Amino acid sequence: MFRKVSGVRSSPFLVGLCVAILVSHCSEEFPAQPQPTSAPEISDMRAPEVLFSLSEAGHTISVRVHDPQGLDDIADVGFEVVKAGETQARYQGDLFDDGFQGDVIAGDGSFSTTIKGSLARGDSGAFEIRITALDIDGHISNVLSSPLFVLNGLDNQSPQILSLDLPQSVAVDSTHDILISARVADLDGLATIRRVWFEFFPPQHATPSVQGDLLDGGVDGDVTAGDGIFSALISSNLFTELTDYIIRIQAEDASGNLSLASTPIVRGRQLFSQAPEITALQVPRIVNANVTNEVTIRADVTDPEGLADIDSVLFRIVRISDGTETADSPVVMADDGNLATSGDSTAGDGRYSARLPLQGGSGAPVELLLDFKASDVFGATSLPAAGRLVQAFDDVPYISNLVAPNSVIINPNAPTRLRITLDVRDPQNTPDGSDIVLVKFHSFLPSGLEADNSPTPLFDHGNGAEGDRVAGDGIYSVFINLPATGVTPGDFRFVFSAQDRAGAESNVIEHIMTVRL
Repeated sequence: MFRKVSGVRSSPFLVGLCVAILVSHCSEEFPAQPQPTSAPEISDMRAPEVLFSLSEAGHTISVRVHDPQGLDDIADVGFEVVKAGETQARYQGDLFDDGFQGDVIAGDGSFSTTIKGSLARGDSGAFEIRITALDIDGHISNVLSSPLFVLNGLDNQSPQILSLDLPQSVAVDSTHDILISARVADLDGLATIRRVWFEFFPPQHATPSVQGDLLDGGVDGDVTAGDGIFSALISSNLFTELTDYIIRIQAEDASGNLSLASTPIVRGRQLFSQAPEITALQVPRIVNANVTNEVTIRADVTDPEGLADIDSVLFRIVRISDGTETADSPVVMADDGNLATSGDSTAGDGRYSARLPLQGGSGAPVELLLDFKASDVFGATSLPAAGRLVQAFDDVPYISNLVAPNSVIINPNAPTRLRITLDVRDPQNTPDGSDIVLVKFHSFLPSGLEADNSPTPLFDHGNGAEGDRVAGDGIYSVFINLPATGVTPGDFRFVFSAQDRAGAESNVIEHIMTVRL
Protein backbone atom coordinates (compact mmCIF):
# COMPACT_ATOMS: atom_id res chain seq x y z
CA MET A 1 0.00 0.00 0.00
CA PHE A 2 2.97 2.33 0.34
CA ARG A 3 5.70 3.23 -2.07
CA LYS A 4 8.99 4.96 -1.50
CA VAL A 5 9.75 7.69 -4.03
CA SER A 6 13.20 9.06 -4.89
CA GLY A 7 13.14 12.78 -5.61
CA VAL A 8 14.90 14.58 -8.49
CA ARG A 9 15.43 18.31 -8.47
CA SER A 10 13.22 20.14 -10.97
CA SER A 11 15.79 22.76 -12.08
CA PRO A 12 16.26 22.43 -15.88
CA PHE A 13 19.53 20.72 -16.78
CA LEU A 14 19.90 22.24 -20.29
CA VAL A 15 19.49 25.82 -19.11
CA GLY A 16 22.11 25.29 -16.42
CA LEU A 17 24.51 23.71 -18.93
CA CYS A 18 24.16 26.62 -21.41
CA VAL A 19 24.76 29.19 -18.67
CA ALA A 20 27.87 27.30 -17.55
CA ILE A 21 29.27 27.25 -21.14
CA LEU A 22 28.68 30.99 -21.65
CA VAL A 23 30.32 31.92 -18.35
CA SER A 24 33.31 29.71 -19.10
CA HIS A 25 33.74 31.24 -22.56
CA CYS A 26 33.55 34.83 -21.35
CA SER A 27 35.88 34.42 -18.38
CA GLU A 28 38.56 31.82 -18.93
CA GLU A 29 40.95 33.54 -16.53
CA PHE A 30 38.44 33.54 -13.68
CA PRO A 31 36.33 30.45 -14.11
CA ALA A 32 32.98 30.50 -12.31
CA GLN A 33 32.80 28.59 -9.03
CA PRO A 34 29.73 26.48 -8.28
CA GLN A 35 27.49 28.16 -5.70
CA PRO A 36 26.23 26.05 -2.84
CA THR A 37 22.46 25.76 -2.78
CA SER A 38 20.49 27.33 0.06
CA ALA A 39 17.21 25.60 -0.68
CA PRO A 40 15.95 22.69 1.42
CA GLU A 41 15.92 19.19 -0.06
CA ILE A 42 13.34 16.46 0.52
CA SER A 43 13.69 12.71 0.08
CA ASP A 44 12.33 9.34 1.22
CA MET A 45 8.70 10.07 0.52
CA ARG A 46 6.17 7.54 1.78
CA ALA A 47 2.52 7.72 0.83
CA PRO A 48 -0.45 5.36 0.35
CA GLU A 49 -1.16 4.12 -3.18
CA VAL A 50 -4.88 3.46 -2.67
CA LEU A 51 -7.58 5.17 -0.60
CA PHE A 52 -11.32 4.50 -0.35
CA SER A 53 -13.59 7.53 -0.61
CA LEU A 54 -15.89 6.49 2.27
CA SER A 55 -13.12 5.45 4.62
CA GLU A 56 -12.30 7.43 7.72
CA ALA A 57 -9.11 5.45 8.29
CA GLY A 58 -6.03 7.63 8.57
CA HIS A 59 -3.01 6.96 6.35
CA THR A 60 0.41 8.47 6.95
CA ILE A 61 2.39 10.43 4.41
CA SER A 62 5.93 11.42 5.30
CA VAL A 63 9.10 12.88 3.85
CA ARG A 64 12.59 13.53 5.14
CA VAL A 65 13.79 17.15 4.95
CA HIS A 66 17.35 18.45 4.84
CA ASP A 67 18.34 22.12 4.88
CA PRO A 68 21.91 23.49 4.69
CA GLN A 69 21.05 26.01 7.40
CA GLY A 70 19.49 23.38 9.69
CA LEU A 71 15.93 22.36 10.45
CA ASP A 72 15.23 25.68 12.19
CA ASP A 73 15.40 27.25 8.73
CA ILE A 74 12.36 25.26 7.55
CA ALA A 75 9.24 27.42 7.36
CA ASP A 76 6.77 24.94 5.90
CA VAL A 77 6.48 21.44 4.48
CA GLY A 78 3.26 21.10 2.52
CA PHE A 79 1.44 18.66 0.31
CA GLU A 80 -1.31 18.88 -2.26
CA VAL A 81 -3.49 16.27 -3.94
CA VAL A 82 -4.15 16.94 -7.63
CA LYS A 83 -6.46 14.88 -9.84
CA ALA A 84 -5.05 13.61 -13.13
CA GLY A 85 -5.66 16.11 -15.93
CA GLU A 86 -6.24 19.03 -13.57
CA THR A 87 -3.96 21.78 -12.28
CA GLN A 88 -5.95 22.95 -9.26
CA ALA A 89 -5.35 20.96 -6.07
CA ARG A 90 -8.36 19.12 -4.65
CA TYR A 91 -6.81 19.04 -1.20
CA GLN A 92 -3.76 20.48 0.53
CA GLY A 93 -2.21 20.57 3.98
CA ASP A 94 0.96 20.57 6.05
CA LEU A 95 3.37 17.92 7.30
CA PHE A 96 4.78 18.23 10.82
CA ASP A 97 7.84 17.16 12.79
CA ASP A 98 6.23 17.44 16.24
CA GLY A 99 5.82 13.83 17.31
CA PHE A 100 2.07 13.83 16.52
CA GLN A 101 -0.23 13.26 13.52
CA GLY A 102 1.72 10.22 12.35
CA ASP A 103 5.15 11.66 13.21
CA VAL A 104 7.19 9.47 15.57
CA ILE A 105 9.97 11.65 16.97
CA ALA A 106 9.80 15.43 17.13
CA GLY A 107 12.67 17.35 15.60
CA ASP A 108 14.32 14.45 13.73
CA GLY A 109 13.80 15.89 10.23
CA SER A 110 11.06 13.44 9.28
CA PHE A 111 7.82 15.37 8.58
CA SER A 112 4.50 13.49 8.57
CA THR A 113 0.73 13.82 8.58
CA THR A 114 -2.31 11.61 8.06
CA ILE A 115 -4.88 11.75 5.26
CA LYS A 116 -8.23 10.03 4.66
CA GLY A 117 -10.06 8.86 1.58
CA SER A 118 -12.61 11.60 2.05
CA LEU A 119 -10.04 14.13 0.83
CA ALA A 120 -11.23 13.39 -2.74
CA ARG A 121 -14.55 15.06 -1.84
CA GLY A 122 -16.60 12.12 -3.03
CA ASP A 123 -14.68 11.75 -6.27
CA SER A 124 -12.63 8.79 -7.42
CA GLY A 125 -9.94 8.05 -9.97
CA ALA A 126 -6.25 8.78 -10.43
CA PHE A 127 -4.62 11.49 -8.33
CA GLU A 128 -1.13 12.59 -7.47
CA ILE A 129 0.33 13.60 -4.10
CA ARG A 130 2.99 16.33 -4.33
CA ILE A 131 5.22 17.47 -1.46
CA THR A 132 7.48 20.53 -1.27
CA ALA A 133 9.37 22.34 1.49
CA LEU A 134 9.95 26.07 1.95
CA ASP A 135 12.58 27.81 4.09
CA ILE A 136 12.24 31.12 5.89
CA ASP A 137 13.96 32.99 3.04
CA GLY A 138 11.46 31.68 0.50
CA HIS A 139 13.70 29.05 -1.11
CA ILE A 140 11.63 26.14 -2.45
CA SER A 141 12.84 22.56 -2.38
CA ASN A 142 12.59 19.92 -5.02
CA VAL A 143 9.16 18.37 -5.56
CA LEU A 144 8.39 14.74 -4.75
CA SER A 145 5.25 13.10 -6.06
CA SER A 146 3.49 9.77 -5.76
CA PRO A 147 0.44 8.39 -7.62
CA LEU A 148 -2.74 7.86 -5.61
CA PHE A 149 -5.85 5.94 -6.67
CA VAL A 150 -9.10 6.77 -4.90
CA LEU A 151 -11.71 4.03 -5.13
CA ASN A 152 -15.41 4.34 -4.33
CA GLY A 153 -16.73 2.60 -1.26
CA LEU A 154 -15.28 1.39 2.00
CA ASP A 155 -12.05 -0.53 2.32
CA ASN A 156 -11.26 -3.24 4.76
CA GLN A 157 -11.14 -1.89 8.29
CA SER A 158 -7.70 -1.12 9.67
CA PRO A 159 -6.59 -2.96 12.79
CA GLN A 160 -6.68 -1.08 16.08
CA ILE A 161 -4.35 -1.21 19.07
CA LEU A 162 -6.79 -1.15 21.97
CA SER A 163 -4.38 -1.17 24.90
CA LEU A 164 -0.75 -1.71 25.85
CA ASP A 165 0.84 -3.49 28.76
CA LEU A 166 4.48 -2.63 29.46
CA PRO A 167 6.44 -1.11 32.35
CA GLN A 168 6.58 2.66 32.82
CA SER A 169 10.23 2.43 33.81
CA VAL A 170 13.13 -0.01 33.60
CA ALA A 171 16.19 -0.12 35.85
CA VAL A 172 19.36 0.58 33.87
CA ASP A 173 21.39 -1.44 36.36
CA SER A 174 19.36 -4.63 35.93
CA THR A 175 19.45 -7.61 33.56
CA HIS A 176 16.16 -9.36 32.84
CA ASP A 177 13.54 -9.80 30.14
CA ILE A 178 10.73 -7.28 29.84
CA LEU A 179 7.32 -8.27 28.52
CA ILE A 180 5.52 -5.87 26.20
CA SER A 181 1.99 -6.72 25.09
CA ALA A 182 -0.59 -5.08 22.83
CA ARG A 183 -4.27 -5.94 22.63
CA VAL A 184 -5.16 -5.68 18.94
CA ALA A 185 -8.58 -5.89 17.27
CA ASP A 186 -9.85 -5.80 13.68
CA LEU A 187 -13.50 -5.50 12.66
CA ASP A 188 -12.75 -7.90 9.83
CA GLY A 189 -11.59 -10.52 12.36
CA LEU A 190 -8.37 -11.40 14.15
CA ALA A 191 -7.48 -13.76 11.31
CA THR A 192 -6.92 -10.77 9.03
CA ILE A 193 -4.12 -9.37 11.24
CA ARG A 194 -0.92 -10.15 9.40
CA ARG A 195 1.65 -8.59 11.71
CA VAL A 196 2.16 -6.63 14.92
CA TRP A 197 5.65 -5.25 15.48
CA PHE A 198 7.66 -2.90 17.66
CA GLU A 199 10.53 -0.48 17.10
CA PHE A 200 12.81 0.56 19.97
CA PHE A 201 14.16 4.12 19.80
CA PRO A 202 17.05 5.12 22.12
CA PRO A 203 17.13 8.74 23.35
CA GLN A 204 17.56 11.31 20.58
CA HIS A 205 17.70 8.63 17.85
CA ALA A 206 15.66 9.07 14.67
CA THR A 207 15.95 5.40 13.72
CA PRO A 208 15.21 2.35 15.88
CA SER A 209 18.06 0.33 17.32
CA VAL A 210 15.95 -2.82 17.71
CA GLN A 211 12.90 -4.09 15.82
CA GLY A 212 10.85 -7.22 16.28
CA ASP A 213 7.43 -8.86 16.10
CA LEU A 214 4.81 -9.23 18.79
CA LEU A 215 3.22 -12.68 18.53
CA ASP A 216 -0.08 -14.23 19.60
CA GLY A 217 1.04 -17.85 19.56
CA GLY A 218 1.18 -18.62 23.26
CA VAL A 219 5.01 -18.68 23.32
CA ASP A 220 7.90 -16.22 23.90
CA GLY A 221 6.06 -14.40 26.66
CA ASP A 222 2.59 -14.65 25.15
CA VAL A 223 0.18 -16.37 27.54
CA THR A 224 -2.77 -17.50 25.41
CA ALA A 225 -2.65 -18.13 21.67
CA GLY A 226 -5.27 -16.43 19.49
CA ASP A 227 -6.70 -14.11 22.17
CA GLY A 228 -5.73 -10.91 20.35
CA ILE A 229 -2.98 -10.07 22.84
CA PHE A 230 0.33 -9.93 20.99
CA SER A 231 3.50 -10.11 23.08
CA ALA A 232 7.29 -9.95 22.88
CA LEU A 233 10.22 -10.10 25.27
CA ILE A 234 12.98 -7.49 25.18
CA SER A 235 16.06 -7.18 27.37
CA SER A 236 16.52 -4.55 30.05
CA ASN A 237 20.08 -4.20 28.70
CA LEU A 238 18.60 -1.91 26.03
CA PHE A 239 18.11 0.71 28.74
CA THR A 240 21.45 2.33 29.61
CA GLU A 241 20.61 5.97 30.44
CA LEU A 242 18.39 7.72 32.99
CA THR A 243 16.14 9.22 30.34
CA ASP A 244 13.13 8.47 28.12
CA TYR A 245 12.97 5.73 25.51
CA ILE A 246 10.26 5.36 22.85
CA ILE A 247 8.77 2.00 21.86
CA ARG A 248 6.68 2.33 18.68
CA ILE A 249 4.05 -0.40 18.19
CA GLN A 250 1.94 -0.84 15.05
CA ALA A 251 -0.27 -3.48 13.44
CA GLU A 252 -0.99 -4.38 9.79
CA ASP A 253 -3.75 -6.50 8.29
CA ALA A 254 -3.70 -8.78 5.26
CA SER A 255 -4.83 -5.94 2.99
CA GLY A 256 -1.91 -3.76 4.03
CA ASN A 257 -3.99 -1.45 6.23
CA LEU A 258 -1.99 -0.08 9.13
CA SER A 259 -3.23 0.77 12.59
CA LEU A 260 -2.37 4.07 14.15
CA ALA A 261 1.02 3.76 15.80
CA SER A 262 1.22 3.71 19.59
CA THR A 263 4.37 5.28 20.99
CA PRO A 264 4.58 4.71 24.75
CA ILE A 265 7.52 6.18 26.67
CA VAL A 266 9.54 4.04 29.07
CA ARG A 267 12.02 5.77 31.36
CA GLY A 268 15.38 4.40 32.40
CA ARG A 269 15.91 4.58 36.16
CA GLN A 270 18.14 3.32 38.92
CA LEU A 271 17.19 -0.02 40.43
CA PHE A 272 16.61 1.72 43.74
CA SER A 273 15.31 5.20 43.01
CA GLN A 274 16.96 7.89 45.12
CA ALA A 275 14.65 10.56 46.43
CA PRO A 276 15.09 14.25 45.66
CA GLU A 277 16.34 16.60 48.38
CA ILE A 278 15.13 20.07 49.36
CA THR A 279 18.33 21.95 50.14
CA ALA A 280 17.11 25.48 50.84
CA LEU A 281 13.93 27.49 51.32
CA GLN A 282 13.12 31.15 50.79
CA VAL A 283 10.02 32.03 52.83
CA PRO A 284 9.32 35.57 54.12
CA ARG A 285 9.21 35.65 57.92
CA ILE A 286 6.40 38.16 58.26
CA VAL A 287 4.31 40.00 55.69
CA ASN A 288 1.92 42.89 56.15
CA ALA A 289 -0.97 41.69 53.99
CA ASN A 290 -2.51 45.16 53.89
CA VAL A 291 0.61 46.42 52.11
CA THR A 292 1.80 43.35 50.17
CA ASN A 293 -0.61 41.52 47.86
CA GLU A 294 1.64 38.63 46.91
CA VAL A 295 4.86 36.92 47.98
CA THR A 296 7.16 34.57 46.10
CA ILE A 297 8.11 31.30 47.76
CA ARG A 298 11.18 29.38 46.54
CA ALA A 299 12.71 25.96 47.20
CA ASP A 300 16.05 24.65 45.94
CA VAL A 301 15.75 20.97 44.97
CA THR A 302 18.36 18.46 43.84
CA ASP A 303 18.12 14.82 42.78
CA PRO A 304 20.92 12.22 42.67
CA GLU A 305 19.55 11.00 39.35
CA GLY A 306 19.42 14.47 37.79
CA LEU A 307 16.89 17.31 37.75
CA ALA A 308 14.93 15.55 34.99
CA ASP A 309 13.98 12.93 37.59
CA ILE A 310 12.01 15.49 39.65
CA ASP A 311 8.29 15.13 39.02
CA SER A 312 6.73 17.68 41.37
CA VAL A 313 7.51 20.16 44.13
CA LEU A 314 4.70 21.54 46.27
CA PHE A 315 3.91 22.88 49.71
CA ARG A 316 0.86 22.68 51.94
CA ILE A 317 -0.27 25.66 54.00
CA VAL A 318 -1.45 24.94 57.55
CA ARG A 319 -2.70 27.44 60.13
CA ILE A 320 -0.61 26.86 63.25
CA SER A 321 -3.38 28.09 65.53
CA ASP A 322 -5.78 25.22 64.76
CA GLY A 323 -3.89 22.85 62.42
CA THR A 324 -6.33 23.35 59.52
CA GLU A 325 -5.22 23.57 55.91
CA THR A 326 -6.01 26.71 53.91
CA ALA A 327 -8.31 26.69 50.90
CA ASP A 328 -5.50 27.37 48.41
CA SER A 329 -3.35 24.47 49.68
CA PRO A 330 -1.47 22.63 48.27
CA VAL A 331 0.48 25.01 46.05
CA VAL A 332 2.41 23.49 43.13
CA MET A 333 5.80 25.07 42.44
CA ALA A 334 7.47 25.41 39.03
CA ASP A 335 10.98 25.61 37.57
CA ASP A 336 9.79 26.99 34.24
CA GLY A 337 11.43 30.42 34.02
CA ASN A 338 7.99 32.08 33.83
CA LEU A 339 8.51 35.04 36.12
CA ALA A 340 5.05 36.49 35.53
CA THR A 341 3.13 33.31 36.34
CA SER A 342 5.17 31.25 38.79
CA GLY A 343 7.78 33.77 39.93
CA ASP A 344 10.56 31.53 38.64
CA SER A 345 13.44 33.41 37.03
CA THR A 346 15.50 30.64 35.37
CA ALA A 347 14.07 27.44 33.92
CA GLY A 348 15.72 24.15 34.75
CA ASP A 349 18.09 25.37 37.47
CA GLY A 350 16.54 23.35 40.30
CA ARG A 351 15.06 26.40 42.04
CA TYR A 352 11.28 25.99 42.18
CA SER A 353 9.03 28.99 42.75
CA ALA A 354 5.40 29.86 43.39
CA ARG A 355 3.60 33.18 43.72
CA LEU A 356 1.36 33.12 46.78
CA PRO A 357 -1.47 35.69 46.91
CA LEU A 358 -2.29 37.26 50.29
CA GLN A 359 -5.66 38.40 51.56
CA GLY A 360 -5.82 41.64 53.52
CA GLY A 361 -7.85 41.89 56.70
CA SER A 362 -7.72 42.93 60.30
CA GLY A 363 -7.15 41.44 63.71
CA ALA A 364 -4.39 39.31 65.13
CA PRO A 365 -1.59 38.02 62.88
CA VAL A 366 -2.00 34.56 61.36
CA GLU A 367 1.00 32.23 61.54
CA LEU A 368 1.22 29.72 58.70
CA LEU A 369 3.30 26.57 58.39
CA LEU A 370 4.50 25.85 54.85
CA ASP A 371 5.19 22.13 54.55
CA PHE A 372 7.31 21.32 51.47
CA LYS A 373 7.66 18.01 49.60
CA ALA A 374 9.45 17.02 46.39
CA SER A 375 8.67 13.81 44.49
CA ASP A 376 10.45 12.08 41.62
CA VAL A 377 8.88 10.30 38.66
CA PHE A 378 9.03 6.97 40.47
CA GLY A 379 7.21 8.21 43.57
CA ALA A 380 10.22 8.64 45.87
CA THR A 381 9.69 11.68 48.10
CA SER A 382 12.09 14.01 49.84
CA LEU A 383 12.50 14.41 53.56
CA PRO A 384 10.07 17.04 54.87
CA ALA A 385 11.08 20.68 54.96
CA ALA A 386 9.09 23.47 56.53
CA GLY A 387 9.01 27.24 56.66
CA ARG A 388 6.91 29.68 58.69
CA LEU A 389 5.17 32.77 57.40
CA VAL A 390 3.34 35.28 59.58
CA GLN A 391 0.55 37.16 57.84
CA ALA A 392 0.04 40.45 59.70
CA PHE A 393 -2.55 43.15 59.06
CA ASP A 394 -0.71 46.14 60.54
CA ASP A 395 2.85 47.26 61.26
CA VAL A 396 3.33 45.90 64.80
CA PRO A 397 5.88 43.15 65.58
CA TYR A 398 4.78 39.55 66.07
CA ILE A 399 6.22 36.91 68.42
CA SER A 400 5.78 33.14 68.09
CA ASN A 401 7.37 29.72 68.49
CA LEU A 402 8.32 30.05 72.15
CA VAL A 403 10.69 27.32 73.34
CA ALA A 404 10.75 27.06 77.13
CA PRO A 405 10.43 24.15 79.59
CA ASN A 406 7.02 23.33 81.02
CA SER A 407 8.49 21.95 84.22
CA VAL A 408 11.86 22.01 86.00
CA ILE A 409 13.32 20.01 88.88
CA ILE A 410 15.80 22.09 90.89
CA ASN A 411 19.31 20.66 91.19
CA PRO A 412 20.19 20.93 94.91
CA ASN A 413 23.93 20.89 94.20
CA ALA A 414 24.32 23.55 91.49
CA PRO A 415 22.32 26.29 89.73
CA THR A 416 19.84 25.03 87.09
CA ARG A 417 20.42 26.74 83.76
CA LEU A 418 17.52 27.10 81.29
CA ARG A 419 17.57 28.40 77.71
CA ILE A 420 14.54 30.24 76.35
CA THR A 421 14.10 31.20 72.68
CA LEU A 422 11.44 33.18 70.88
CA ASP A 423 10.84 33.98 67.20
CA VAL A 424 10.27 37.70 66.59
CA ARG A 425 9.09 39.06 63.24
CA ASP A 426 8.38 42.60 62.08
CA PRO A 427 6.66 43.63 58.82
CA GLN A 428 8.59 46.89 58.61
CA ASN A 429 11.75 45.15 57.28
CA THR A 430 13.91 48.22 57.86
CA PRO A 431 17.18 48.53 55.88
CA ASP A 432 19.32 47.76 58.96
CA GLY A 433 17.61 44.36 59.22
CA SER A 434 15.18 44.83 62.08
CA ASP A 435 12.70 47.33 63.46
CA ILE A 436 12.77 45.56 66.84
CA VAL A 437 14.29 47.44 69.78
CA LEU A 438 13.24 45.29 72.76
CA VAL A 439 12.19 41.69 73.39
CA LYS A 440 11.44 40.84 77.02
CA PHE A 441 9.47 38.74 79.45
CA HIS A 442 7.99 39.54 82.86
CA SER A 443 8.38 36.87 85.54
CA PHE A 444 5.68 36.26 88.17
CA LEU A 445 6.25 34.11 91.26
CA PRO A 446 3.82 31.41 92.43
CA SER A 447 2.52 34.03 94.87
CA GLY A 448 1.48 36.23 91.95
CA LEU A 449 4.04 38.91 92.65
CA GLU A 450 6.48 40.00 89.96
CA ALA A 451 10.07 38.85 90.47
CA ASP A 452 12.69 41.38 91.49
CA ASN A 453 14.76 40.94 88.31
CA SER A 454 11.73 41.31 86.01
CA PRO A 455 11.52 42.12 83.11
CA THR A 456 14.30 40.06 81.50
CA PRO A 457 15.55 40.93 77.97
CA LEU A 458 16.18 38.40 75.18
CA PHE A 459 18.94 38.88 72.60
CA ASP A 460 19.64 38.29 68.90
CA HIS A 461 23.31 39.30 68.80
CA GLY A 462 24.95 35.87 68.49
CA ASN A 463 26.59 36.02 71.93
CA GLY A 464 26.54 32.37 73.02
CA ALA A 465 27.26 33.35 76.61
CA GLU A 466 23.78 34.83 76.82
CA GLY A 467 22.10 32.00 74.95
CA ASP A 468 21.84 33.40 71.41
CA ARG A 469 23.63 31.38 68.71
CA VAL A 470 23.11 33.24 65.40
CA ALA A 471 23.00 37.01 65.18
CA GLY A 472 20.21 38.60 63.16
CA ASP A 473 18.18 35.45 62.47
CA GLY A 474 15.06 36.70 64.27
CA ILE A 475 15.41 34.11 67.06
CA TYR A 476 15.87 35.88 70.40
CA SER A 477 17.41 33.89 73.26
CA VAL A 478 18.45 34.12 76.89
CA PHE A 479 19.82 31.92 79.70
CA ILE A 480 18.15 32.03 83.11
CA ASN A 481 19.66 30.43 86.21
CA LEU A 482 17.62 29.01 89.04
CA PRO A 483 19.68 28.83 92.27
CA ALA A 484 20.14 25.52 94.06
CA THR A 485 18.45 26.85 97.19
CA GLY A 486 15.89 29.48 98.05
CA VAL A 487 13.51 28.85 95.11
CA THR A 488 9.85 28.52 96.05
CA PRO A 489 8.30 25.57 94.23
CA GLY A 490 5.12 26.07 92.23
CA ASP A 491 3.88 27.61 88.98
CA PHE A 492 5.90 30.50 87.60
CA ARG A 493 4.22 32.67 84.96
CA PHE A 494 6.19 34.36 82.15
CA VAL A 495 4.70 37.06 79.88
CA PHE A 496 6.60 37.66 76.62
CA SER A 497 6.35 40.68 74.29
CA ALA A 498 8.35 42.78 71.82
CA GLN A 499 8.51 46.47 70.95
CA ASP A 500 9.53 48.28 67.74
CA ARG A 501 11.21 51.65 67.17
CA ALA A 502 7.88 53.47 67.06
CA GLY A 503 6.93 52.01 70.44
CA ALA A 504 4.34 49.62 69.01
CA GLU A 505 3.88 46.53 71.20
CA SER A 506 3.60 43.03 69.77
CA ASN A 507 1.14 40.33 70.70
CA VAL A 508 1.67 38.68 74.09
CA ILE A 509 2.56 35.06 74.87
CA GLU A 510 2.07 33.68 78.38
CA HIS A 511 3.85 30.55 79.58
CA ILE A 512 3.55 28.56 82.81
CA MET A 513 6.60 26.71 84.14
CA THR A 514 6.19 24.41 87.12
CA VAL A 515 9.21 24.27 89.45
CA ARG A 516 9.72 21.20 91.65
CA LEU A 517 12.34 20.53 94.30
